Amino acid sequence: MIHDLDHLIGRAMRLGVWINLIAPAMLAGIAYALFASGTIQPSPDFTDGQSVLFFALVGVALSELVAAFVMRRILFSPERARPIRHDPVLVEQWVIRSSIIVFALGASPVAYGVVLFLLSGDLRQLALFGIVCLLAYRLFRPTRDLLEAALQETIPQ
Repeated sequence: MIHDLDHLIGRAMRLGVWINLIAPAMLAGIAYALFASGTIQPSPDFTDGQSVLFFALVGVALSELVAAFVMRRILFSPERARPIRHDPVLVEQWVIRSSIIVFALGASPVAYGVVLFLLSGDLRQLALFGIVCLLAYRLFRPTRDLLEAALQETIPQ
């Protein structure tokens, strides 16, 4: 079994940069541009329900981070890699597909921050969810150790 793990990790990381960094930054930038231009105004009626919605979305975002952690463990497990470990094409597809799922789960909280920002005009809430997205990128990315462990040959005893 010979796989170029550095190549696989590089592709997954570039994909993660797009999913967890560039796309959320573009989404936040569009939201900020709409807000700054006056196209979208914060809702005056939102102040009463702001804290309830904020804490509900924080709970949903945290549950998605837990889901990203669980999915990373499941998707990058040796059981998933065992049937395909000798086929470099299938291994590469497995790494990319699994990375997309984990990175997408980690990037979704920024959408909640954009919604809160557009409703309230509070940039701190958008920043908080953006930081969560950045942490998810850092914490749940596939690593060399993770891929080596999943792709290693098991010796029957």
